[in-house]
Amino acid sequence: MAGETKRYYVHGDLHESDPDVYYCAACDMFFDKAHFRTYHVEANLDLYRSDSRFLSYAISGGKYHRPDDPENLFA
Repeated sequence: MAGETKRYYVHGDLHESDPDVYYCAACDMFFDKAHFRTYHVEANLDLYRSDSRFLSYAISGGKYHRPDDPENLFA
């Protein structure tokens, strides 16, 4: 549909329609909280910061949107 944008997720963002899973940028998939305590533990904050830096560029292109105050494990 023209004009529609896709939700942009950064590492650790809660899924919009599934309150039990969070986005993992390293895996490019959604997982429960236990995943983030088991995998990428050392890199979680760096992955979040890296995604956050790219965020304004991704949204400015008009293809993506992001809620004003999304729940995130690392924010």
